[in-house]
Amino acid sequence: MAFASKEKSRIKMVALTVNGSKNVTWYSPERENHRDDEYIFKNMLRRFSTKPAFILTNKVRFYDAKSDTIIREYSVKPK
Repeated sequence: MAFASKEKSRIKMVALTVNGSKNVTWYSPERENHRDDEYIFKNMLRRFSTKPAFILTNKVRFYDAKSDTIIREYSVKPK
């Protein structure tokens, strides 16, 4: 089983970056599909905050992976 996949993950995270940088898209871990949304958001943000692309991020949006509707949006101010 894959860690995350476009077809089987429940949540999609899109990190909107500063101009000139490519936006980052991640899918929630398949093993977390049974968890509530807040748990998934928190853990995806925690994992993403350790990546170099985080310092270029302005906003993070979470979408329902199936319907592509926005569930939540966070403004990010990297340290």
